[in-house]
Amino acid sequence: MTDDGERVEDLLQYLKTSRGFDFTAYRRSSLVRRIQKRLQTVSLPSYDAYQGYLENHPEEFSLLFNTILINVTNFFRDAEAWKFVATEIVPRILADTSADNAIRVWSAGCASGEEAYTLAMILVDQMGVHQFRRRVKIYASDLDEEALTQARHATYSAQHVQDVPPEQLKRYFERVEDRYVFHQDLRRAVIFGRHDLVHDAPIARVHLLVCRNTLMYFTREVQTKVLGRFHYSLQHGGYLFMGRAELLLTHGGLFAPVQLKSRVFSKAMNHNAREHIGPLQREEASVATAVDDQLHALTLENDSVARVMLRTGGTLPQATNEELETMNEELQATNEELDATNEELQSTNEELETMNEELQATNEELETTNTQLRLRSDELSHANAFLASILAGLEFGVVVVDPRVQVVAWNHRSEDMWGLRADEVQGRHLMNLDIGLPVEQLSRPIHSVLSQDTTHAELSLDCVNRRGRSVRCDIRANPLLAQSGEILGVILLMEERAPESPVPAGEAPP
Repeated sequence: MTDDGERVEDLLQYLKTSRGFDFTAYRRSSLVRRIQKRLQTVSLPSYDAYQGYLENHPEEFSLLFNTILINVTNFFRDAEAWKFVATEIVPRILADTSADNAIRVWSAGCASGEEAYTLAMILVDQMGVHQFRRRVKIYASDLDEEALTQARHATYSAQHVQDVPPEQLKRYFERVEDRYVFHQDLRRAVIFGRHDLVHDAPIARVHLLVCRNTLMYFTREVQTKVLGRFHYSLQHGGYLFMGRAELLLTHGGLFAPVQLKSRVFSKAMNHNAREHIGPLQREEASVATAVDDQLHALTLENDSVARVMLRTGGTLPQATNEELETMNEELQATNEELDATNEELQSTNEELETMNEELQATNEELETTNTQLRLRSDELSHANAFLASILAGLEFGVVVVDPRVQVVAWNHRSEDMWGLRADEVQGRHLMNLDIGLPVEQLSRPIHSVLSQDTTHAELSLDCVNRRGRSVRCDIRANPLLAQSGEILGVILLMEERAPESPVPAGEAPP
């Protein structure tokens, strides 16, 4: 094992010991890719450094687990598959179950609960509210406690429920301000709990088991182990509903396909049943066809040999026997090569589906971030418009400069007083403006405020306004403060008034 491989195993052991999350059954390629994503996010160079970071920043555990588990789910995700379950599978379960018997459903890997509540809506649609409350138990499990907490609250944003049909949204959800809450009386039939598919005992006597896009993260050996548990969990005639990113191949004949397109399977009673090839991709379908062709050719050869033996009294020439044995060995070798190719294609397909899930999760994260940015941009635009309205309504000239004495704000009254528009002075040094205000005399009071030598400064200057009239301008310099108390600049308030009349010689001032 390489050093990096050992470091990954050490980190996984640390997660198991410190937080009880056992990821040792997960595919290493997917695990490493997701852990590396967190390392890049927090700018750490190694797994050892990241383990130290986890010890000092407990909140990082939640972010790491969300990245590993992805937890991407929606109501009625893959609508066509859910339609098949609603119109074909649920009616079969109801028809095969006595009206007095309970119906048990298991949503394995339920994440934030959308899948479990989708099942509840489908069952209520088929059974009615009274029968649903009396007979149905939906067990929803996941490894992520944070996701389970969110699921128990049964509260979702408008974006989360956008795929719920309008009639069902109105029937099953109550709108509370900007959130949608699943009805409490139906919510009681859904039981959420933490469950490890690899290590915990399965829920028994289940009629419908839904596990979508969860097994694809496990190694092939662990998938086989979990599918064996699923087989035990299902009642006779029970159904397994999987995700489109998962493939159910030759697992001891445990399950028989009901509809491969929707990834729905039934519990097989004959463990020696013919193995089913699940992938529908073009390459794998062609491999399966080639295997069938080879087996058909072998069957024809065996039939031909049988006919020849009947005609020859059960004996064949030595050369013919050797030729048939060679042909049989070649066919067997070809069949093995095709099986190996099929396995490789299956593995590649699963990797691609996993990457697709990760890309979808990333895309949804980006959409959420973009939505937040748009909201913040709207808030900022509103705040700017509000501030501009205030500045426009003031009878004072308002000029704001930054610590470098460059103009950052210049209201309408300042434009009227000095004849320059805001866009003409924005970003320019105040001391470089050619206006009727002796700006050089503002340098000392501005720097006194910036250096905190004084809390404010006041002065009165003789000026010439934009109309060429001599005026007296009273100026007050105040600090522009951040919430932290840091000085961000200086606010200059300017009020124009008539100049003082000179007092004639020999007369006392009034």
